[in-house]
Amino acid sequence: MLQRRGSYEFWTPPNPRDFRFGECGGRLELVSSSEIAFQTYATSVIEINGENVNIDALNICDTGNDLIDNAGADTGLAPATLARTYAYVSNSTATSNPNSLRLSSSAPVDYGGFRYLNTTGNGANWRFVGWVGTLGSPTVEFRDDATARLIVNAYNRIRKSLFLCPGYNDNNADTTYTTTNATWTGIGVTASLTDTVAFVSDGENAVEFQASISPHTSAANWRAGIGINTTISTARTTILGACSLRTALANQSSSCSYGAVYSSGFYFAALCSYTAAAACVVHADFARNGSTADPFATYLQGSVMA
Repeated sequence: MLQRRGSYEFWTPPNPRDFRFGECGGRLELVSSSEIAFQTYATSVIEINGENVNIDALNICDTGNDLIDNAGADTGLAPATLARTYAYVSNSTATSNPNSLRLSSSAPVDYGGFRYLNTTGNGANWRFVGWVGTLGSPTVEFRDDATARLIVNAYNRIRKSLFLCPGYNDNNADTTYTTTNATWTGIGVTASLTDTVAFVSDGENAVEFQASISPHTSAANWRAGIGINTTISTARTTILGACSLRTALANQSSSCSYGAVYSSGFYFAALCSYTAAAACVVHADFARNGSTADPFATYLQGSVMA
C-alpha cells in the first residue's frame, strides 16, 4: 500500500484484514427475461483467486452473451433453451470478459477449497456462483417466478416457492373441470408449461412438493399425485407421491407430498390424476364467500433452495 508522509513516499504491507479469503457476499438475481446479474446481498465483495472483487461493478450477463469454455474463453455459442448451465464471476485479471458474470456448460472443479471454472490458467480467475436454466422458444429467456425457479445460487441461498393451479379463474364463483384418465396423466394442457412447473436442482438441497385435491363429484379409483421428471411429458406420467379418494363420496379433499434431493439438472413437476377412465369433476377454486379472491382448491405447491 502506497503511503505518504510529508515529501516522502513508501510502501507498507497490506492489512491482512483487507483480504477477504473465500468471501462471497452476493447472489444471482433475475434482472429481466434476457438479463441476470450477480448482486450484493450480504456484502459487496466476492474474493476470486486472491482478489477482492467489487460486486456492484460486475458486468451483467444476457441471453446473447457467448457461453465460456473451461479456460474462460468465448465459445461462440449462446445459451440454448431447456438447458442448465453453470454461472461464473471473473476478477480483473481474466483475459476475456474481466469483472463479468458469464455462463458455461463446463462444471466447476475444486480449487483451494472453493469451486472454480478451472484450477490453472485463466480458468482460475472465474469463481462458480450458481446454476442457471433457460426456457423459451424461439427466444431463449431467463426465469425466476412461481412456475419456473431456474436461478439457483451456490451461496446465500433462500427458500423460494413453486405453485400451480390448473384451471384457476378468480371470478367469485366455483370453477370446475372434468378429468377422465384411464392411466396416470397430468391435469391440464398436455406438454405445456402452462400446467407444469420447472425448476433447477443443485444436487445438494431437497426439493419439496405437496398436492391438494378437491373433487366436486367422485369416481371409482380416483387418485391424484405428483409427477417429476426431466421433460414435461415424462413428468406427467412419473408419479412419485399419490393420494386416493373414497368412491361415491363427493366434495371431499385429500393431499399428498413428496420431497427428495435430485441430482444437479433441469426438471419439471406436474399435478397428475388417474380415474380408471371414469369422469371426475374437480374444483379448481371456490367462490370467495367474503375472501378477497377465489381460494385455490386443487393445486400443486413446492419449494426449492435458491
